[in-house]
Amino acid sequence: MEGKEKEINQSEVKVVKKKKKTKKFSLVTSLSLILITLVGCVALLFFLSNKFMTYGVDSRVQAQIAFNQKQVDKKPNDPALRVTLGYSYFLDEDYPAAIEQYETALKLNKNHYPAVINLAIVYEAQEKINKALTQATKATKLAKNDYRGFEIKGRCLRSLKEYDKSLEALKKANELNPSSATILYEMGQSYEGKKDIENAIVYYKAAVDFNPVYSEAIKALDRVKKSKK
Repeated sequence: MEGKEKEINQSEVKVVKKKKKTKKFSLVTSLSLILITLVGCVALLFFLSNKFMTYGVDSRVQAQIAFNQKQVDKKPNDPALRVTLGYSYFLDEDYPAAIEQYETALKLNKNHYPAVINLAIVYEAQEKINKALTQATKATKLAKNDYRGFEIKGRCLRSLKEYDKSLEALKKANELNPSSATILYEMGQSYEGKKDIENAIVYYKAAVDFNPVYSEAIKALDRVKKSKK
């Protein structure tokens, strides 16, 4: 009898142990499900917040376009209003509509600088380099103290692999805006394009010195340093 009782007690112990393991497994499973649910909720909230933010920006741009269109309707021969409407279209990435407004402004005043510089910007955004270069060159003649025309001209010339001319324009942009890390970086790109690694390092480093978190310049500096070894 005693032997049987021992056997029964041992079997009961085994059953209890199995139950405890099952409880532990259930607890782990429950925690995992909760964690997965929480991660899913966070991801959903992130997605929805981004979507609403984008919608908010889009709706503001559309409202801006509608408002500026009304202003143009009132004064269709005002080139400044045309440029403002064109810029609203540019923000909406409706480049053909932006170009139409800028070109209309230039028909009203062929030397209207805001139309010229913005036309250069939108052509560059479309990667129509020759057209962008034409407008940027015109901009440098209309406003010799505005660095933007020289900067765009320098980038366009670099795209066409005319590195010396590119550097000439970018050096002028740098003179007019010496605290621009972007222009220094672009000069580094032109030097790198013409295989002048020493000067590429100098200007990439200068860009990083001005802006220590300028990721493109940091990567470029690291790249040319490695290529020198």
